[in-house]
Amino acid sequence: MIVNKTSIQTALYKDSKNFKNIQVFKASNLVTNKLNQDELKQVEKSLNTLTDITQGWAKGEKSEYDNIVYLSNNQKGINIKIGLSDENLNTLSAIFKDDVYKTANAEYILTGDAEAFVGGWFNEIAYARGYLSADIDKSGAIDANEIANLKTDFSTKTKIFSKEKDGVISADKSMTWIANRYETATHLSYEDHEKNIISIEKTLNETLIMDKNKDGTLSLDEIYQQNQWIDDMSQKVGEILENRAKDSEILVKAKIKIAQNEIEFKNIMLNVSKDTQDFIYKMLFKDDGSDKISNLLSQLSKNFDESIGVDKSV
Repeated sequence: MIVNKTSIQTALYKDSKNFKNIQVFKASNLVTNKLNQDELKQVEKSLNTLTDITQGWAKGEKSEYDNIVYLSNNQKGINIKIGLSDENLNTLSAIFKDDVYKTANAEYILTGDAEAFVGGWFNEIAYARGYLSADIDKSGAIDANEIANLKTDFSTKTKIFSKEKDGVISADKSMTWIANRYETATHLSYEDHEKNIISIEKTLNETLIMDKNKDGTLSLDEIYQQNQWIDDMSQKVGEILENRAKDSEILVKAKIKIAQNEIEFKNIMLNVSKDTQDFIYKMLFKDDGSDKISNLLSQLSKNFDESIGVDKSV
């Protein structure tokens, strides 16, 4: 029996088109608080006196990003100062326009929808993914000893529906879904290879870029590279189906052997006395049913099928 690997690729490709509907992470919902120009100028005057500024970079270091942005996290009652990349700042300015206010010192204050969008992702990273609580020494960076406290991972499951015909196992379709969100991390998800720093700031910038449609959610198609996922899954599914093919061949041989044994047993039972038959059945089943040979063979077959039954999906 052989496996049709092309059918696996086709099934996975069709399934991956639904990835945009499968949500992985979601930004926190924040109340939109839009300031007018006069209010923004007042905030600008008090930037140096704001309390509870949460920096996204490690203590003693400056942001690796050129654009310093301020926003008020109205859900947690704190003010945030964080660096954004040129790409993220330009995208925010294009989408949210005057909600991105440039100060005289060439820094930026976010308000309205821009503030809610960035603040929502900051919250999700800081609290749901656990960056703030993971940073035990409050250094502003997650080190190797703290990485195990993050909840940045998630797991997916893919079910393959297959069929067997004329010695070929083919995949009809597949179905993928999120099994668990916010799992404990086993590696640095967004590793800075130069500084070996993972921080809220870096992860926020990565997340803002990954959120391609800027809807406050990360779907599977925004996280996975479709072709890479299909290649990886095809290999895994192919191995599973090949093992199933081997199991099926073993099953066929086993059934032939059972059938041979059934015939041999039936011949033996037909050539012994009734008293001997009764003794055998009483020892095996404690049963004095009328059609003993048929009952025994039926039970043997049923037990065998149940014990080696193969699930048709993975």
